[in-house]
Amino acid sequence: MPVLRQFRSHMSKSFTRPLTATPFEPTSVEKPSGKNSYSRLITWFGIVLVGSILLFILLARSVYVDAEPIDGIVGLDGGFSISIGKRYLAIPGDYRIAIDRDGYVGVDDDAVSVSWDSVQNFHYRLEKLPGSLSLSATDNAAGLVYMNGRLRGRLPLQVDELEAGTYRLRVTADGYLPYDQELLVEGMGTHQNVELALIANGARISVESNPGGATFSVNGKELGTTPFKGVIPPGSAEFTLAHTGYKSWNDLAIVKVGDEISLGEISLFPAAGVLEISSTPDGAAVTLNDEYRGTTPLSVAMPDESEHQIEIYKDGYQRLVRRMSIAKQSKERLIVELARSSGAVVFEANLDDAEVVIDQRSYGKVNQTISLPTRAHQILIRKTGYRDFVTSVTPREGVEQLVRAELVSLQSAAASLALVTNNSIDMQLKLLRPTDTFRIGAPRREQGRQANEVERTIKLSRPYYISTHEVTNTEFKRFLPGHSSGRVGDQSLDQSSHPVVNLSWDQAAGFCNWLSSREGLDPVYELADSVVVSANLEANGYRLPTEVEWAYAARFSDQGMMRYTWGDEAEPKMDSANIADESAIKFIARIFRGYNDRFSLTSPVGSFTPNQLGLFDMSGNVAEWVHDFYEVKVVAPGKVEIDPSGATGGRYHVVRGSGWKHASVTELRLSFRDYSDQPRNDLGFRVVKWAN
Repeated sequence: MPVLRQFRSHMSKSFTRPLTATPFEPTSVEKPSGKNSYSRLITWFGIVLVGSILLFILLARSVYVDAEPIDGIVGLDGGFSISIGKRYLAIPGDYRIAIDRDGYVGVDDDAVSVSWDSVQNFHYRLEKLPGSLSLSATDNAAGLVYMNGRLRGRLPLQVDELEAGTYRLRVTADGYLPYDQELLVEGMGTHQNVELALIANGARISVESNPGGATFSVNGKELGTTPFKGVIPPGSAEFTLAHTGYKSWNDLAIVKVGDEISLGEISLFPAAGVLEISSTPDGAAVTLNDEYRGTTPLSVAMPDESEHQIEIYKDGYQRLVRRMSIAKQSKERLIVELARSSGAVVFEANLDDAEVVIDQRSYGKVNQTISLPTRAHQILIRKTGYRDFVTSVTPREGVEQLVRAELVSLQSAAASLALVTNNSIDMQLKLLRPTDTFRIGAPRREQGRQANEVERTIKLSRPYYISTHEVTNTEFKRFLPGHSSGRVGDQSLDQSSHPVVNLSWDQAAGFCNWLSSREGLDPVYELADSVVVSANLEANGYRLPTEVEWAYAARFSDQGMMRYTWGDEAEPKMDSANIADESAIKFIARIFRGYNDRFSLTSPVGSFTPNQLGLFDMSGNVAEWVHDFYEVKVVAPGKVEIDPSGATGGRYHVVRGSGWKHASVTELRLSFRDYSDQPRNDLGFRVVKWAN
């Protein structure tokens, strides 16, 4: 073991050597440099960052925000998240999502919660912004526009805020075939202009005049002023050009579908003279030879150089009458100041403390005399616990009138309705109280029966008032002063006491609403742009009679339902009705031979014998609009219909009764049913309202 011996020898030598002390010298300590400190900071920051990233990766959840359309701008706000395209890494918590896309309704701060689930999806379907639409038609046709069955208005039409999508478009216009198409509304805030190519259901016509601005009419219906272009229906047509200060121009033609008619330029010849009428106050009505011409200020063309009667009148003022003649091609002025007119009215009642209300203004208690302007006034006499007494009065100058009210307690009022009453325009109304069931329509074997006259059993549960005569020109012009019933040949249909004609069903409904508003009643019809869009038959205002109400009023008698207004025999009795007779032969091809009612066209209302219910002209004079849309209704045998009011929609309305143009056995029967969607010169109306 030589190595071990050497080691031991060496150790023994070391420990025997004497120990000496080594001097102590402190070692200098160097301070770290700035560079080394920054490096350590970076190192620590890197460690924290990497740790944070690792922690975020461990904690974050994958979130997908998806939108249709796919190119929307998406934002995820709140909490802590990182965007990677449409994918987000987000720490669980509450966030808000915003999505924006041109032309679409965006998502604005939708609150969402990110959970601890590994993958979460949020999907949004963006809706297109509404668009707008402008519709027009060829020939500037002014038809009605329906979208998805809803009336939107008349052409030309602009519709704003229209949701994107496909719509069923339907347009109906006078003189054109119905137009139907599917229309795609783009939306996205865009505006679309669409021109509709309507197909004429008649002939295209153009006419000019010298001088221009003449009123162009076909069969008495005004279509516009010259120069005029438009469409007229097929059939016999009478063309008329009228211009103030000039003689009217007339021509006749047979019009066929597809015709292109150019009347060229028509030179109008000066009238005998022109009378310019002004009044104080303005707005006075003017008649020339009992024919209504308009309201002041007004220019009237005199027919010839002979003397003519001019009447100027206004409610509350004295009527002025002048007889004048004007030289050919001359012009004269008539300036008048209407004098106020008033009359005394005495108000009495069976109860001394009853209140008098005139035109919605209280005048205190009854038993007094009040001076009122000579115009129609609505009178209300009332007391709490008693049924209101309502009437109208038109004072007359120099004549004292009496209005006496018999107030009835509410308990007994139900059993005491007035059989006949006058409304605020002095129109007489008759109370009808149907009690039993009755039949309408006609038996299959009845001579002249049409297929649409199906027999039905009816029950009317409520009493109603119906006007005893058709609405006259004077009455209608209080609602629509500028209306003209027109002419046939050299004869006028516009005389004051004759029934109003050449008006639409919507205009008849408008008159009913006007009369309701005048008397403080609830209107039955809702109108938009003068077109009826809905009706509430429960309202207490005026309306057109339903078809079954009209049928009861026309046909009821003690012996059962009448076939004709004069009885069950086909031949009319003398003075029973104004129909197509010997006096009308120059206007109508087919007449009732051997019968002469003295009137070639319309007659003053109430000129003939009333029916058993006291109603005039339920047959003859003019046919009448009724409330119902036209339909042919088949009812199970034995079924009783209670208060039917017909279909809820359609193009045509029912027309009942005959007129001055009718002469056949079919037309003169009271069960005769017709329909129309156009004004006619033999078609008017009467009104009804509930009795309670």
